[in-house]
Amino acid sequence: MLVTRIAGGAAPDVALGAGQFFYEFVDKGFLLDISPTLRQLKVNLADYTLIPGIDEAGGKRYGLPFQFTITSWFYNKSMFDRAGLKAPAETWTWNDLVDAGRALSKPDAGQWGILMTNGIESSWGPFVLSNGDDHWISPDFKKTLFDRPAAIEAAQFAVDLIHRHRVAPNADEQRDAGGGDLFRNQKVAIRPVNSGYVGTLRAGAVPFDYDVFHLPQSPRTRRRRTTMSNQPHWVLNGAQPRLEAATQLVAFLAGDYTQGLISDGRGSTPVYKKLQADARYQSPPPASMRTVTDTIAYATDMRFHRRFQDWFDTLTKAMDPAFNGQQSVADGMREATRLGDQLLAAPPT
Repeated sequence: MLVTRIAGGAAPDVALGAGQFFYEFVDKGFLLDISPTLRQLKVNLADYTLIPGIDEAGGKRYGLPFQFTITSWFYNKSMFDRAGLKAPAETWTWNDLVDAGRALSKPDAGQWGILMTNGIESSWGPFVLSNGDDHWISPDFKKTLFDRPAAIEAAQFAVDLIHRHRVAPNADEQRDAGGGDLFRNQKVAIRPVNSGYVGTLRAGAVPFDYDVFHLPQSPRTRRRRTTMSNQPHWVLNGAQPRLEAATQLVAFLAGDYTQGLISDGRGSTPVYKKLQADARYQSPPPASMRTVTDTIAYATDMRFHRRFQDWFDTLTKAMDPAFNGQQSVADGMREATRLGDQLLAAPPT
Protein backbone atom coordinates (compact mmCIF):
# COMPACT_ATOMS: atom_id res chain seq x y z
CA MET A 1 0.00 0.00 0.00
CA LEU A 2 2.85 2.40 0.79
CA VAL A 3 4.40 1.80 -2.64
CA THR A 4 1.02 2.53 -4.24
CA ARG A 5 0.72 5.78 -2.30
CA ILE A 6 4.24 6.79 -3.34
CA ALA A 7 3.41 6.04 -6.99
CA GLY A 8 0.25 8.08 -6.69
CA GLY A 9 2.01 11.06 -5.12
CA ALA A 10 0.12 10.64 -1.85
CA ALA A 11 2.84 9.24 0.38
CA PRO A 12 3.37 10.53 3.93
CA ASP A 13 6.55 12.35 4.84
CA VAL A 14 7.40 9.70 7.44
CA ALA A 15 6.44 6.01 7.36
CA LEU A 16 6.98 2.98 9.56
CA GLY A 17 9.28 0.66 7.64
CA ALA A 18 10.66 -2.87 7.87
CA GLY A 19 14.12 -4.28 7.23
CA GLN A 20 12.98 -6.79 4.62
CA PHE A 21 11.87 -3.94 2.35
CA PHE A 22 14.59 -1.39 3.13
CA TYR A 23 16.91 -1.99 0.19
CA GLU A 24 14.00 -2.04 -2.24
CA PHE A 25 12.99 1.43 -1.05
CA VAL A 26 16.58 2.67 -1.24
CA ASP A 27 17.11 1.26 -4.74
CA LYS A 28 13.90 2.87 -6.00
CA GLY A 29 14.88 6.26 -4.56
CA PHE A 30 11.89 6.40 -2.23
CA LEU A 31 13.89 7.53 0.83
CA LEU A 32 15.79 10.68 1.77
CA ASP A 33 19.22 10.80 3.39
CA ILE A 34 18.73 12.59 6.70
CA SER A 35 22.34 12.28 7.91
CA PRO A 36 23.22 16.00 7.43
CA THR A 37 19.99 17.06 9.12
CA LEU A 38 20.61 14.75 12.07
CA ARG A 39 24.03 16.35 12.51
CA GLN A 40 22.48 19.80 12.24
CA LEU A 41 19.95 18.88 14.94
CA LYS A 42 22.76 17.39 17.07
CA VAL A 43 21.07 14.00 17.27
CA ASN A 44 23.48 11.55 18.92
CA LEU A 45 23.16 8.14 17.25
CA ALA A 46 24.97 6.54 20.21
CA ASP A 47 21.77 7.10 22.23
CA TYR A 48 19.98 4.35 20.29
CA THR A 49 20.31 0.63 19.71
CA LEU A 50 20.95 0.55 15.96
CA ILE A 51 20.54 -2.53 13.78
CA PRO A 52 22.22 -2.83 10.36
CA GLY A 53 20.19 -3.09 7.20
CA ILE A 54 17.01 -1.30 8.24
CA ASP A 55 17.64 2.44 7.98
CA GLU A 56 21.27 3.00 6.93
CA ALA A 57 23.16 2.02 3.77
CA GLY A 58 26.29 3.23 2.05
CA GLY A 59 26.99 5.81 4.73
CA LYS A 60 23.56 7.38 4.32
CA ARG A 61 20.90 7.29 7.01
CA TYR A 62 17.27 7.30 5.96
CA GLY A 63 15.53 7.07 9.32
CA LEU A 64 15.82 6.12 12.98
CA PRO A 65 14.80 3.01 14.91
CA PHE A 66 11.44 2.83 16.63
CA GLN A 67 10.03 -0.64 17.46
CA PHE A 68 12.86 -2.80 18.74
CA THR A 69 12.41 -6.49 19.61
CA ILE A 70 14.70 -9.26 20.80
CA THR A 71 13.85 -12.94 20.63
CA SER A 72 13.16 -13.91 24.25
CA TRP A 73 12.09 -17.08 26.08
CA PHE A 74 8.98 -17.06 28.26
CA TYR A 75 7.87 -19.70 30.74
CA ASN A 76 4.71 -20.35 32.74
CA LYS A 77 5.96 -20.21 36.33
CA SER A 78 2.70 -21.66 37.64
CA MET A 79 3.12 -24.78 35.49
CA PHE A 80 6.74 -25.09 36.62
CA ASP A 81 5.66 -24.87 40.27
CA ARG A 82 2.99 -27.54 39.82
CA ALA A 83 5.56 -29.85 38.22
CA GLY A 84 8.02 -29.21 41.08
CA LEU A 85 10.56 -27.59 38.75
CA LYS A 86 12.98 -24.82 39.57
CA ALA A 87 13.05 -21.74 37.37
CA PRO A 88 15.25 -22.01 34.24
CA ALA A 89 18.84 -21.17 35.13
CA GLU A 90 21.22 -19.03 33.12
CA THR A 91 23.48 -22.10 32.90
CA TRP A 92 20.81 -24.15 31.09
CA THR A 93 21.82 -25.94 27.92
CA TRP A 94 19.57 -27.53 25.31
CA ASN A 95 19.67 -30.73 27.38
CA ASP A 96 18.11 -28.95 30.35
CA LEU A 97 15.41 -27.62 28.05
CA VAL A 98 14.55 -31.18 27.00
CA ASP A 99 14.50 -32.38 30.63
CA ALA A 100 12.11 -29.62 31.64
CA GLY A 101 9.98 -30.29 28.58
CA ARG A 102 9.59 -33.94 29.58
CA ALA A 103 8.52 -33.03 33.10
CA LEU A 104 5.96 -30.56 31.79
CA SER A 105 4.50 -32.53 28.88
CA LYS A 106 1.29 -34.56 29.11
CA PRO A 107 0.52 -35.29 25.45
CA ASP A 108 -2.60 -37.32 26.24
CA ALA A 109 -3.99 -34.30 28.08
CA GLY A 110 -2.95 -31.84 25.38
CA GLN A 111 -0.28 -30.20 27.56
CA TRP A 112 3.22 -29.60 26.26
CA GLY A 113 6.48 -28.36 27.67
CA ILE A 114 7.68 -26.28 24.73
CA LEU A 115 6.28 -24.55 21.66
CA MET A 116 8.57 -25.13 18.68
CA THR A 117 7.47 -24.24 15.16
CA ASN A 118 9.09 -23.75 11.77
CA GLY A 119 9.94 -20.16 12.56
CA ILE A 120 13.50 -19.21 11.72
CA GLU A 121 13.63 -15.81 13.41
CA SER A 122 12.40 -16.70 16.89
CA SER A 123 11.96 -20.48 17.15
CA TRP A 124 14.84 -22.55 15.78
CA GLY A 125 17.03 -20.02 13.98
CA PRO A 126 18.73 -18.91 17.24
CA PHE A 127 19.78 -22.53 17.85
CA VAL A 128 21.62 -22.41 14.51
CA LEU A 129 23.28 -19.13 15.45
CA SER A 130 24.33 -20.54 18.84
CA ASN A 131 25.76 -23.79 17.56
CA GLY A 132 28.39 -22.50 15.14
CA ASP A 133 30.53 -19.56 14.11
CA ASP A 134 28.33 -18.65 11.14
CA HIS A 135 25.09 -16.83 10.52
CA TRP A 136 22.27 -18.09 8.27
CA ILE A 137 23.88 -16.29 5.32
CA SER A 138 27.42 -15.24 4.42
CA PRO A 139 28.46 -11.61 5.05
CA ASP A 140 28.47 -10.91 1.29
CA PHE A 141 24.90 -12.27 0.98
CA LYS A 142 25.95 -14.81 -1.66
CA LYS A 143 25.78 -18.09 0.26
CA THR A 144 23.09 -19.67 2.41
CA LEU A 145 24.75 -21.45 5.35
CA PHE A 146 22.13 -24.00 6.34
CA ASP A 147 24.09 -26.95 4.92
CA ARG A 148 26.88 -26.59 7.49
CA PRO A 149 27.10 -29.52 9.98
CA ALA A 150 26.56 -27.24 13.00
CA ALA A 151 23.47 -25.71 11.41
CA ILE A 152 22.01 -29.14 10.60
CA GLU A 153 22.71 -30.32 14.15
CA ALA A 154 20.86 -27.32 15.59
CA ALA A 155 17.86 -27.74 13.31
CA GLN A 156 17.80 -31.45 14.18
CA PHE A 157 17.56 -30.55 17.86
CA ALA A 158 14.56 -28.30 17.19
CA VAL A 159 12.74 -30.94 15.16
CA ASP A 160 13.59 -33.62 17.74
CA LEU A 161 11.70 -31.61 20.35
CA ILE A 162 8.57 -32.41 18.35
CA HIS A 163 9.10 -35.88 16.89
CA ARG A 164 11.72 -37.59 19.08
CA HIS A 165 11.43 -36.16 22.57
CA ARG A 166 7.69 -35.44 22.24
CA VAL A 167 7.93 -32.31 24.36
CA ALA A 168 6.50 -29.96 21.71
CA PRO A 169 3.25 -30.38 19.75
CA ASN A 170 3.27 -31.00 16.02
CA ALA A 171 1.00 -28.98 13.74
CA ASP A 172 -1.98 -31.33 14.17
CA GLU A 173 -1.58 -31.38 17.94
CA GLN A 174 -1.45 -27.59 18.02
CA ARG A 175 -4.79 -27.51 16.23
CA ASP A 176 -6.21 -30.20 18.52
CA ALA A 177 -5.16 -28.10 21.51
CA GLY A 178 -7.40 -25.31 20.27
CA GLY A 179 -4.91 -23.33 18.21
CA GLY A 180 -4.49 -19.68 19.02
CA ASP A 181 -1.93 -18.66 21.61
CA LEU A 182 -1.13 -21.96 23.31
CA PHE A 183 1.06 -20.25 25.91
CA ARG A 184 -1.67 -17.88 27.05
CA ASN A 185 -4.11 -20.78 27.04
CA GLN A 186 -1.72 -22.77 29.26
CA LYS A 187 -1.29 -25.57 26.73
CA VAL A 188 2.48 -25.03 26.53
CA ALA A 189 4.80 -24.01 29.36
CA ILE A 190 7.72 -22.51 27.40
CA ARG A 191 7.61 -20.28 24.36
CA PRO A 192 10.29 -18.43 22.37
CA VAL A 193 8.89 -15.18 20.95
CA ASN A 194 9.89 -11.54 20.54
CA SER A 195 10.22 -9.29 23.59
CA GLY A 196 7.03 -7.39 22.75
CA TYR A 197 5.13 -10.41 24.04
CA VAL A 198 5.53 -8.89 27.51
CA GLY A 199 3.04 -6.22 26.48
CA THR A 200 0.63 -8.86 25.18
CA LEU A 201 0.70 -10.80 28.45
CA ARG A 202 0.39 -7.71 30.63
CA ALA A 203 -2.51 -6.32 28.61
CA GLY A 204 -4.26 -9.70 28.64
CA ALA A 205 -4.02 -10.06 32.44
CA VAL A 206 -3.23 -13.79 32.16
CA PRO A 207 -4.35 -15.90 35.15
CA PHE A 208 -0.92 -17.38 35.88
CA ASP A 209 2.58 -16.32 36.86
CA TYR A 210 5.11 -16.07 34.04
CA ASP A 211 8.66 -14.91 33.57
CA VAL A 212 11.45 -14.67 31.00
CA PHE A 213 14.73 -16.56 30.87
CA HIS A 214 17.88 -16.71 28.77
CA LEU A 215 18.08 -18.79 25.61
CA PRO A 216 19.66 -22.12 26.65
CA GLN A 217 23.26 -22.55 25.54
CA SER A 218 24.40 -24.94 22.85
CA PRO A 219 25.97 -27.97 24.58
CA ARG A 220 28.66 -28.03 21.89
CA THR A 221 29.78 -24.40 21.92
CA ARG A 222 28.54 -23.31 25.36
CA ARG A 223 27.37 -20.14 23.68
CA ARG A 224 24.04 -18.52 22.94
CA ARG A 225 23.12 -16.15 20.12
CA THR A 226 19.68 -14.88 19.33
CA THR A 227 18.04 -12.41 16.98
CA MET A 228 16.99 -8.80 17.24
CA SER A 229 15.06 -6.69 14.79
CA ASN A 230 13.45 -3.30 14.47
CA GLN A 231 10.80 -1.37 12.61
CA PRO A 232 12.28 2.06 11.88
CA HIS A 233 10.65 5.25 10.77
CA TRP A 234 11.88 6.32 7.34
CA VAL A 235 11.76 9.78 5.76
CA LEU A 236 10.25 9.49 2.28
CA ASN A 237 11.30 11.53 -0.75
CA GLY A 238 8.13 13.63 -0.76
CA ALA A 239 9.32 15.24 2.47
CA GLN A 240 12.14 17.15 0.75
CA PRO A 241 10.52 20.60 1.27
CA ARG A 242 9.96 19.68 4.94
CA LEU A 243 13.13 17.66 5.54
CA GLU A 244 14.04 19.28 8.86
CA ALA A 245 10.54 18.86 10.27
CA ALA A 246 10.37 15.24 9.10
CA THR A 247 13.76 14.51 10.66
CA GLN A 248 12.65 16.14 13.90
CA LEU A 249 9.62 13.86 13.89
CA VAL A 250 11.61 10.62 13.51
CA ALA A 251 14.01 11.85 16.23
CA PHE A 252 11.04 12.54 18.51
CA LEU A 253 9.61 9.07 17.84
CA ALA A 254 12.97 7.50 18.70
CA GLY A 255 13.57 9.79 21.67
CA ASP A 256 12.97 9.62 25.39
CA TYR A 257 9.33 10.77 25.47
CA THR A 258 7.89 8.38 22.89
CA GLN A 259 10.19 5.55 23.87
CA GLY A 260 9.06 6.12 27.44
CA LEU A 261 5.52 5.30 26.32
CA ILE A 262 6.88 2.12 24.75
CA SER A 263 8.53 1.34 28.11
CA ASP A 264 5.11 1.60 29.73
CA GLY A 265 3.20 -0.51 27.20
CA ARG A 266 6.06 -2.94 26.43
CA GLY A 267 4.71 -3.85 23.01
CA SER A 268 8.38 -3.61 22.05
CA THR A 269 11.65 -2.75 23.78
CA PRO A 270 12.71 0.92 23.86
CA VAL A 271 15.44 1.77 21.35
CA TYR A 272 16.53 4.68 23.53
CA LYS A 273 19.34 3.07 25.53
CA LYS A 274 18.93 4.92 28.80
CA LEU A 275 15.35 3.66 29.05
CA GLN A 276 16.32 0.01 28.53
CA ALA A 277 17.91 -0.09 31.98
CA ASP A 278 15.36 2.21 33.60
CA ALA A 279 12.86 0.97 36.19
CA ARG A 280 10.10 2.25 33.96
CA TYR A 281 10.83 -0.63 31.59
CA GLN A 282 12.39 -3.16 33.96
CA SER A 283 9.80 -3.08 36.74
CA PRO A 284 7.79 -6.31 37.14
CA PRO A 285 5.81 -8.10 36.00
CA PRO A 286 7.49 -10.25 34.92
CA ALA A 287 10.02 -10.52 37.72
CA SER A 288 13.02 -10.98 35.42
CA MET A 289 12.41 -8.12 32.98
CA ARG A 290 16.11 -7.32 33.14
CA THR A 291 16.75 -10.55 31.24
CA VAL A 292 15.16 -9.00 28.14
CA THR A 293 17.70 -6.19 27.92
CA ASP A 294 20.57 -8.44 29.06
CA THR A 295 19.78 -10.52 25.98
CA ILE A 296 20.87 -7.64 23.72
CA ALA A 297 24.49 -8.50 24.56
CA TYR A 298 24.27 -11.77 22.61
CA ALA A 299 21.67 -10.78 20.01
CA THR A 300 22.57 -10.31 16.37
CA ASP A 301 20.83 -8.72 13.41
CA MET A 302 18.93 -10.69 10.77
CA ARG A 303 21.35 -9.70 7.96
CA PHE A 304 18.69 -8.08 5.83
CA HIS A 305 19.56 -7.90 2.15
CA ARG A 306 17.91 -7.02 -1.14
CA ARG A 307 16.21 -10.38 -1.55
CA PHE A 308 15.61 -11.08 2.10
CA GLN A 309 11.85 -11.65 2.12
CA ASP A 310 11.82 -14.07 -0.84
CA TRP A 311 14.94 -15.81 0.48
CA PHE A 312 13.56 -16.11 4.01
CA ASP A 313 10.19 -17.42 2.78
CA THR A 314 11.98 -19.93 0.54
CA LEU A 315 14.05 -21.31 3.43
CA THR A 316 11.02 -21.59 5.68
CA LYS A 317 8.94 -23.41 3.09
CA ALA A 318 11.81 -25.79 2.34
CA MET A 319 11.92 -26.80 6.01
CA ASP A 320 8.18 -27.52 6.31
CA PRO A 321 8.55 -31.23 5.39
CA ALA A 322 11.23 -31.73 8.06
CA PHE A 323 9.13 -30.07 10.75
CA ASN A 324 6.14 -32.15 9.65
CA GLY A 325 8.17 -35.36 9.94
CA GLN A 326 8.01 -36.05 6.19
CA GLN A 327 11.70 -35.50 5.38
CA SER A 328 15.03 -35.75 7.18
CA VAL A 329 16.33 -32.55 8.70
CA ALA A 330 19.63 -32.88 6.81
CA ASP A 331 17.81 -33.17 3.48
CA GLY A 332 15.59 -30.22 4.38
CA MET A 333 18.55 -28.02 5.30
CA ARG A 334 20.42 -28.96 2.15
CA GLU A 335 17.36 -28.26 0.00
CA ALA A 336 16.85 -24.93 1.76
CA THR A 337 20.48 -24.07 1.01
CA ARG A 338 20.16 -25.05 -2.65
CA LEU A 339 17.01 -23.02 -3.18
CA GLY A 340 18.34 -20.09 -1.15
CA ASP A 341 21.57 -19.95 -3.14
CA GLN A 342 19.65 -20.24 -6.38
CA LEU A 343 17.62 -17.19 -5.45
CA LEU A 344 20.68 -15.23 -4.28
CA ALA A 345 22.48 -15.94 -7.58
CA ALA A 346 19.58 -14.98 -9.84
CA PRO A 347 20.00 -11.71 -11.80
CA PRO A 348 18.23 -8.64 -10.41
CA THR A 349 14.64 -8.19 -11.54
